[in-house]
Amino acid sequence: MNKATIIGVYSSDRETGEEYVTKNGNPYIKLGLEKEDGTKIYDAFFFTEKAHWKVESFFKSMNALPPKFKDTSYKNFLDFKGKAIGIEDGTDAKGYAKIYKYLALDEPIEPKMDRAAPIENADQDLLEDVPF
Repeated sequence: MNKATIIGVYSSDRETGEEYVTKNGNPYIKLGLEKEDGTKIYDAFFFTEKAHWKVESFFKSMNALPPKFKDTSYKNFLDFKGKAIGIEDGTDAKGYAKIYKYLALDEPIEPKMDRAAPIENADQDLLEDVPF
């Protein structure tokens, strides 16, 4: 897990000023993040019912209640600017930086399992009573 800071929430292209809208007319935003090593990553959130799981996952990792699908907008993300978040990131098949998962900073990636030490010189009577 890497720690990143949310550096921007963008609903339009910064150069052209055009609103972010898919070919099908669905709005989306880009979230700008900066990792601790200074690397910047941008991730898109599409405001469609099918893609709402990602909005829910992001809000959960920020310990915030996600908006309902119909209420989701650019404004829902503005309060997170400057906040830290955990991310699992890497590169996609084309070699571009990609965020695979958002995590709460206190959420472990892989829980460690403690295994009991083997019983040495166990009483045979105890072992015979085990019903398996």
